[in-house]
Amino acid sequence: MISAYGVLPLQDFGLNENESTPETILALVLHAMLTSARISHELAYKSLKRLIEVGYHNLDTLKKSTWEARAEVLTKGGYTRYREKTATALGELADFVENAELENLLERADSSPVQVRKLIGEIKGIGKVGTDVFFDTAQGVWPILASFIDPRTLDTASNCGLGRDLNSLWKVVGKEPVEMCKLASALTTVRLDKKENEFE
Repeated sequence: MISAYGVLPLQDFGLNENESTPETILALVLHAMLTSARISHELAYKSLKRLIEVGYHNLDTLKKSTWEARAEVLTKGGYTRYREKTATALGELADFVENAELENLLERADSSPVQVRKLIGEIKGIGKVGTDVFFDTAQGVWPILASFIDPRTLDTASNCGLGRDLNSLWKVVGKEPVEMCKLASALTTVRLDKKENEFE
């Protein structure tokens, strides 16, 4: 499953997911914000690609953007249903990141996943589902968040015959955070593309 579908969330965008840089973390927040909305994952992917192409994973670039520019980028990505709301949320995200120093989030949270969840949950437009998505993806660069697979994805693991015991899955991937991230990504793809029958 990992071999077939375990693509890291930012792998196609030319970002180094092996390093916990401010740009990588902000890109993962953008990923969580877009993919947790009730739109197709294809549109979320296309919109995220547009945001990264214009450099919105860089705090300075995001801060300097106008609401109109953000709305236009989202429109080009096909993210029309929540365009206005998300354009506003992106502006608020820039203010939040500047004030919260997102790159120092782990230090501020005393390396506690519980505190990280609380702080990420303060970002408007993320919510519980978005926070779960962030944990699925960020554990690859922030090992303190491992092991994590969100509840919906654990259901998929069970449907595919892998069970839903997180500790067992953690052992299967050798207790490697990046591999756990890939497994979460693979299971999410299987769930969204309705490919569970390939693994039954």
